[in-house]
Amino acid sequence: MKNRGRPSFWRYFGEFTLLDLPLKFYLDTGKNDQVIELTFEWDGPDEIAEQFSELASLIKGNELGDIPVFDTGGLFPYAYTFYRKFVLEIKDELHTFASLKGRNPEELICRCFGVYRADIHQLIGSGAEIQSIRDLGDHLQAGIGCGSCHHDLKEELTPLLSAPVLEEEAVPVMGLWEKLDPQGLARECHSILREWNSDHGAGQEVSLKGSRPGSVLVSIKGEGKWTKENIGKSLQEYLDKGLGEGLSLIIIS
Repeated sequence: MKNRGRPSFWRYFGEFTLLDLPLKFYLDTGKNDQVIELTFEWDGPDEIAEQFSELASLIKGNELGDIPVFDTGGLFPYAYTFYRKFVLEIKDELHTFASLKGRNPEELICRCFGVYRADIHQLIGSGAEIQSIRDLGDHLQAGIGCGSCHHDLKEELTPLLSAPVLEEEAVPVMGLWEKLDPQGLARECHSILREWNSDHGAGQEVSLKGSRPGSVLVSIKGEGKWTKENIGKSLQEYLDKGLGEGLSLIIIS
């Protein structure tokens, strides 16, 4: 049966119980959390398992959370219910880097240090001298983690200042890769390599072979126009963009 069984790689994992049997979801996503593949493990009746296989086909290519709406009077009752639970758990996990502090997670700007829009407004209202994103970093630690929130910080800060925001960004002191456990780092690297293969593969494919402290190991298969040196340079740019600078790339073949 399609999409049934444990895959080699996945980015998100969820475990539930259906009809007193363990149900496991494995979800691989790409750029902007677009669904690449949903796979599941469940030893229940095939007629119900088929619902999950069909759902996996329907959501492929969709953005995470874009769940099909069924209007056929009960079609996919189990698949719809448990996949929705799975997505809600994933969305909760996306905020685990920061403390939610009992606030609305939609107001969270800097995940690394738990800085909310209200924190920025309160800081400006206190009379603090804020002219740049770096100033926010000095006062709130906003933007000094992975750096992915810089654009949102500038967008939030601009209407609050009488003068334009100075082009002085907070300097990230820690890359996202430094905050991930080995399994999390492997999943993120796998997703980035999948993205690179999709963008540039054309006969050549890179795959993850392992990791060491501060570095990842990849291999290259196939023939194409890219030299080993050019592949390494391009892949490093993808890693720096997705996980922050400082993670070294080692090509072992």
